[in-house]
Amino acid sequence: MKVTPDSLGITPENIIYWGLHLDDDVPLSKQTEALKEDLAQIKCPHEHLLDIGWYPSYSPEGFFGIVVAKTNNWGSPVYRKKAHCIETLRDAVRDAMKVAS
Repeated sequence: MKVTPDSLGITPENIIYWGLHLDDDVPLSKQTEALKEDLAQIKCPHEHLLDIGWYPSYSPEGFFGIVVAKTNNWGSPVYRKKAHCIETLRDAVRDAMKVAS
């Protein structure tokens, strides 16, 4: 199953950028070409932005970074979490959206 904005609880009108093209049914180690630093950016309420990336890019040993910042203040995010699989990515994105609301 493809990872979609809907599967992460994200409404399409809030998407600034979507480059998260992964499949739940395929191991991440077989999808390294899609594991990059800029995967998604989403507008949230109260001038918050949610950013999702993979660090380091293209590395099967990396992790998803999920960050929420207010008014582009990336130096002092209000939420930061790492995830190593799509399942924990989903949980982290849901938590991040609650923080940003």
